Amino acid sequence: MKSIDEKYAKEAAKALHDLYVTKLGIGESISEERLFECYPFNPELVEEIFFGRIGMYEEFQRTRGILKIMARVIVNLLRHADELPETTIFISAGEVDLSDPELMRKLADKVFGAKLDQVIQTDIATAEGTAHAQIADRKTRFGNFVRVATAVYLYSLYPDETKKGANSRQIFKVLGDESLNPSTIDAYLEKLYDEIATHIFRAEGTDRYYFKTEENPRALVRYAAKDVKDEEVKLHLQKKLVGKIIPSTDVVSVNIFEKEIKRDSTNPEKLNIFLIDYEEVFRLYASLKRTKEYESESEDVVAGEVYSRIFSSMLSITTPNRNSVVLLFPVAWEIPSFMDDVKELIACEKLKKERAKDKEFLRELKSIQERIYAKTAQKLVNLYSYTGFFQRNDHVVRQLSPITYDEKAKYTERIFEELERKWGKVLSSVSVDYINGVMGMEREHMRVSELISTIANSTSYPFVPAKYLKGSIKELVRDGELALYRGEVCKPEEVDLTKSEEIVRSLKIRSEIQDVRDSDYILKKEFAEELLEAAEKKRADRIAQRILEVLGDSNYAEISYIESAIPDLSRKDIVDAAKRSQRLELYGGKISLVKKLEDGVEVNENETEEIISGFGKDGDFIFKSDYVEEIKKRLISTPAPPSPPPMPEMEKVDVQNLIEKFEELRGKKVKLLRIAGKGSDLKEDSLSVSGAVSFLNLAGRIKVDVRGSVVFRCGAEIEKVGVIAEILKKITELDANPEYSIELETDAEINDDFRIFAEELTSTKSEKQFWVE
Repeated sequence: MKSIDEKYAKEAAKALHDLYVTKLGIGESISEERLFECYPFNPELVEEIFFGRIGMYEEFQRTRGILKIMARVIVNLLRHADELPETTIFISAGEVDLSDPELMRKLADKVFGAKLDQVIQTDIATAEGTAHAQIADRKTRFGNFVRVATAVYLYSLYPDETKKGANSRQIFKVLGDESLNPSTIDAYLEKLYDEIATHIFRAEGTDRYYFKTEENPRALVRYAAKDVKDEEVKLHLQKKLVGKIIPSTDVVSVNIFEKEIKRDSTNPEKLNIFLIDYEEVFRLYASLKRTKEYESESEDVVAGEVYSRIFSSMLSITTPNRNSVVLLFPVAWEIPSFMDDVKELIACEKLKKERAKDKEFLRELKSIQERIYAKTAQKLVNLYSYTGFFQRNDHVVRQLSPITYDEKAKYTERIFEELERKWGKVLSSVSVDYINGVMGMEREHMRVSELISTIANSTSYPFVPAKYLKGSIKELVRDGELALYRGEVCKPEEVDLTKSEEIVRSLKIRSEIQDVRDSDYILKKEFAEELLEAAEKKRADRIAQRILEVLGDSNYAEISYIESAIPDLSRKDIVDAAKRSQRLELYGGKISLVKKLEDGVEVNENETEEIISGFGKDGDFIFKSDYVEEIKKRLISTPAPPSPPPMPEMEKVDVQNLIEKFEELRGKKVKLLRIAGKGSDLKEDSLSVSGAVSFLNLAGRIKVDVRGSVVFRCGAEIEKVGVIAEILKKITELDANPEYSIELETDAEINDDFRIFAEELTSTKSEKQFWVE
């Protein structure tokens, strides 16, 4: 800067002397050295703008004109020194005060272009403080919006149209303010462009901002948005915006601004999200804020009351598929700002049509529209950030975690993930315990459509969409924890020969299945195994009969012969039937030995053993069971069967006698506990037996009979005490007062812990008997 000082100090001193002393009467003459020592200019302003840009205009008096501008800047600063920011290091572009009429006249000279004074007075500064940037700053001089806008304007004074303007880094240098940095200046520039100024432009494909005499497309969008009606906003949200940002998916159905929840607007197979009408929320919110009760309450408290009232009016325990319904509430106090953004989006669409032939305008408008869309989309996901739903019989309102909008991600999926991860309202997969719990202990099987409907209507369980439910069913069937049946289910004792074929063919357990249909039945594992066993046995008997018919008078035949005689049966069908039926037997030994025996040839001991051991093994021959018995009788003499061991004596003891004779019975084993009663004691008795399994660490088998029908049977060792407890607990929830019996087969030692258990049993009137060995 020193070289500039030396070169122009004399002319600057003269110009300042003329201003100070001759024209303005301010102070005395100042020496050349003192002049620039007292008033240091930012080198970027002098070199980059005054000489590097403004001075490049051919008709502009470069040296004298620039010095006059510099002198006027200093004079104006002397008048308004108390308004300067404390962070200003030296005289910069921000101190070129365009609210000073003389400075404005010099820097809006027609040599730089036409109507620039209108640009300054509209967007940057006026003596009255009415320009857009001044209003944003709420001050006339040296506010940050004014200073940044002034810098952009000065950078816009350049003869080469392609290089007009500046980016945030250039403006940072030319302002020289320690309170600013390029990122904060970026924010000021974006706000000037988006919300404040009307003549500032952004150079296409760059980060440069500059001023032009025309109104920019962004300002035209703001103006046009003022004419957009509220009804247009709602229609645009319903038809275009919401469905794109919060779309329905294969597991979620999104309903926009429905006034009520009807059966035909809920799908039991999906999570049904209802976006609550923002106008209704804001109307109720504003109304409550005006009441004496809520006028002094915080925004959150008033909004909470609004959500509660809307929840109660829309979602109740009688709502169809209520467990599948989630309400999405908007943040009440953010609604007006959001509506303004939507209006600007609509304005963009209108301007597209109006200026369809202006390609340059449309290019910038496209960029503007993309920015507004991204901002509006983010505001939409921020706006609808409260969810309401039933959990059991309580209505719950919760706030979703903040989510950053991403056009590639679906906000719907994020809502589902949050409901699952944070509150357990929904599930994306289920266990066999979940399905058994929904079916209840009294049900051995249930149609898939009924299961889906039960889940959608009962708030006792988390909701799971049908797609995820069916996927879990496929996995559970593959793992053998559930069975799937495509047909009408019957009890195992009702299986006949005709039904058996269908059951064996259609009942799937421990197998891969392609799909799960709504008309299919889900069967609990133990029931399915009993049903399949009964069907396979019946089917085996039927096939065995057909095989016997093929054998006729023959006592045996090769399996290949049977296959050819009964072509609709596979080798596996024939072998399975032979294994299950008591009328047939497989033979895996040497058939030549059997023929040798049939020819009357004596067989030795080894051959005898080989013949006998061949029966019951997989092989190529099927024998009639009667004939096998004849062979065995001929080969071995059957010794008299040994006498069965004497059965241990069992003593039947009721609960009161057991307590009274405790010391006599100590150390003996309880083989069976049977409780029989009628009425409400079922609940306590069930829980007592359940507690005993855990308290006494018992293993055994359990059977529960209610109303004369077995509703639960555990045929194997009791391993999952929690499951048994949950099952018995469900039995206790029966509303009626039926007759019942509970049997627990075990091997429990009569000790002090068992006495405690026995004493607890005396709290009910039911009959309790122990079989003691």
